[in-house]
Amino acid sequence: FGIGAGWKKNEYIAYGYPFPSPAVRIAQLKEAVTIIKKMWTEEKPSYKGKYYEIREALCEPKPVQKPHPPIWIGGEGEKLTLRVVAELADGSNWYGTPEHFAHKLRVLESHCAKVGRSFDEIKKSWIGELFLLPKGSNVRSNIEKYLAWMHDPEGSKAPREYEKYVHRNIAGTPDECISKIKEYVKL
Repeated sequence: FGIGAGWKKNEYIAYGYPFPSPAVRIAQLKEAVTIIKKMWTEEKPSYKGKYYEIREALCEPKPVQKPHPPIWIGGEGEKLTLRVVAELADGSNWYGTPEHFAHKLRVLESHCAKVGRSFDEIKKSWIGELFLLPKGSNVRSNIEKYLAWMHDPEGSKAPREYEKYVHRNIAGTPDECISKIKEYVKL
């Protein structure tokens, strides 16, 4: 089960929801995950938080997976989101270079120590695109054409420049891609 705090304002607006600050959205996420876990593991759970409340709520049938399906929390915010990951998630994934990924691992490990949870209990994965081109291809030119094609002027957070794209993803010839993948495997 994957969940995040939300980041795309136009999606909130389209459904008539206010778009609060990141801190509020992350606090709402924490309460939502707490409620979801209770709904999946307790008979008639109750919860009263700042944003949400349930009273002897019913959730039937319960999930087959015990104690519940794995909960993956998306997001990279180092102060708030990764703390919620340390407290409640079974897994999380991040984008970026191997150095960026390694930094996020260290931040999560620090939060785990603060909340008294084993860092090894949480699955960590990398998310990104693999842009594989034949040897001899002009990698930059091909990626720039792709970025021009996929650019969404309606608020997409997709990278628009070559440098940002290659920072977040694996791109290049087979040998270049294999080399970058090996860097992640070492982590």
